[in-house]
Amino acid sequence: MKKFLSVFVLLSALILPVIAQEEEVTETYKKEAMALYPFRDDSNRWKDEGNKITEIVESILINMKRFKIVDRQNLDKALKEMELQLTGITEQQIVQMGKVQGYNKAITGSILEIKTMRDDEGKTPTMKAVVRILVKGIQIETTEVFFSKEIEGEGSAEIKKGGNEAAKDAALKEAYRKFANELVMQMRNQFKIKVKVNNVKAGKVQLLVGSETGVQQNWKFKILGEGESIVDPDGKVLEKIQNQKATVKIDKIGKSYALANVVRGGDVKKGDIAEELVMSGVKLGLMITFDQFKVTPNQSSNFYYRYNTTDYPLTLQVTSNEYTPGIFLRGYYTGTGIFQPGFDIGILPGNFSMIAAEFRFVPGFNFDILGEVIQFSIEPFVGVAGCYASLGKVEAPLGMFYLNSDGIKYIPNGKPIWLAGYTLGAGISAQIRVTFSDYFGVSLGAGYKYYLPITQDTFNSWFAMSENSDGESVDLGKFPADSKLPTANLSGVSFQFALEGYF
Repeated sequence: MKKFLSVFVLLSALILPVIAQEEEVTETYKKEAMALYPFRDDSNRWKDEGNKITEIVESILINMKRFKIVDRQNLDKALKEMELQLTGITEQQIVQMGKVQGYNKAITGSILEIKTMRDDEGKTPTMKAVVRILVKGIQIETTEVFFSKEIEGEGSAEIKKGGNEAAKDAALKEAYRKFANELVMQMRNQFKIKVKVNNVKAGKVQLLVGSETGVQQNWKFKILGEGESIVDPDGKVLEKIQNQKATVKIDKIGKSYALANVVRGGDVKKGDIAEELVMSGVKLGLMITFDQFKVTPNQSSNFYYRYNTTDYPLTLQVTSNEYTPGIFLRGYYTGTGIFQPGFDIGILPGNFSMIAAEFRFVPGFNFDILGEVIQFSIEPFVGVAGCYASLGKVEAPLGMFYLNSDGIKYIPNGKPIWLAGYTLGAGISAQIRVTFSDYFGVSLGAGYKYYLPITQDTFNSWFAMSENSDGESVDLGKFPADSKLPTANLSGVSFQFALEGYF
C-alpha cells in the first residue's frame, strides 16, 4: 500500500498539467493552505536550534492569521505512511506531499549560521549573537521556489558575574526576536491581503477582512483601479494594468470586516481592488533648522586662570553669535495613529568657534487636515545639548604653564584652550506636513525652545581643556567666577524644514 501511494504521488507530479495563473480577487479573502517543514541543519551543529526556529516560524504563520497551516502531527503521520520523515525531506518530496495532502504552498529552509561571541572591549562585557536563516517558499502547483530570502537577526546581552550561558541565551533570544520581526514583514510582502471593495458608504470604505485575517487598526491598503490593457497583435488582452487611485487607512475592525478612511486620492468604488500596503511605521527625515544660539563673549581684559594663587592671563578669541543653521536626523514611529513618538539628533555649528550637539525626545501628535496629504503636527520635546568653544591660548609669564611642581609636564604658550559644557531644555514646535506619496513628504514649521544657559557658576558649568607637552588632553578645571567666561544659550525661536521618508 505504501509503495503504491508513493508511485501514485510520483506519477501525479509528472502527468498533472502545470497551470500558473493568478487567482481571481473576490470580496472575501481566501486563506491559502500551507505546510511548514522543519528547518534543516546540514552541518549537524545546531540540531536543537533547528527545532526552535521551526517553532518560531510556525508561531509567526499561525499568528498572522492569513494561512491555513497544515497540522504538523498529521503531516508527520502522512510522511511515515510514505516511509519519509519530516527531517531530511527534499523539495521534490514536499511537492509530492502537497499534491496528496491538498496544500498550495510550503515553507521550509535551512540554518546558515548561528554564532555567539564574547565582547570585552566596552566597560561591561557583553555576549553577542547572530543568526542567519534561509527561508524558502515552494509553490506546489508549479513546483517552483517562489520565495527565497536570507534573514538575519542580531542580539546582545550583558554578561553578569559567572553568567556566560545566561547571557548567551539572552543574546540568542533577542536575535531570534529580530529574525521573527523581519520574517513577518517579508511574509506580509509576499502574501499581501488583496480583496475587492465590498461597499463605500458615508465616506467609509468597507472591506470584508477583519481580525480573523490578522488585519490591524491603522494598516493601509492601496485602492487599485483598472488602467490600460496590454493587447497582443491578435487583439487578445494579455494583462490589465492596475493603477493606484487612492490609499485607505483602517479605522474600525470587526471579526470579518474593516472600515477604512480615504487618506489619499479618491473615487473609491465598490469592486475596486484593495491591496495591503506593507509599511513598518517608521518615518526617517533630514531636517534643516535656523535657531537662535546666543554666545556672549567676555569683553573684559581680566580673563585668567588661577593656579596656586597665581593668575595666568589668557587671550580671548571667542566671537559673539546670535543665530545658527542646524542639521538634524529624525526618526519617528507613525504606526500608533495620532501619537507619533520620535527623536531628533543634530549639530548647530554656530560661528564654528563654538558648536553645539543636540538630542531631543519628541512625543509628537499628528492630525490629518486633508487625509494624509496635508497634516498638522504639534511636537513638544525635551532635550540635552553639549557645547564646545575654542576659547583662547595659553600665555604664561614663563613661556609655559606647569601642570605639576617637578616641571615634567607643562602646557607651552600658544597651545589652544577649549571649553565644554552641557545644558538641559524643553520646547515645542508646530509643523505643516505635505506628503506627495505614501512614501515621501516635506514639512515646514516653527517653534520655541528654552535651554538653561551655560555659565561659569551653574551646575552645568564650563570646564577647560588643553594639551600638554606630550600631546595629551588635560583638564584645567574651572576658572574663577570673576573670570567672566562666555555664556552660551540655546534658548530662542527655531525654524525647521524637513525631507521625510516613510517605510
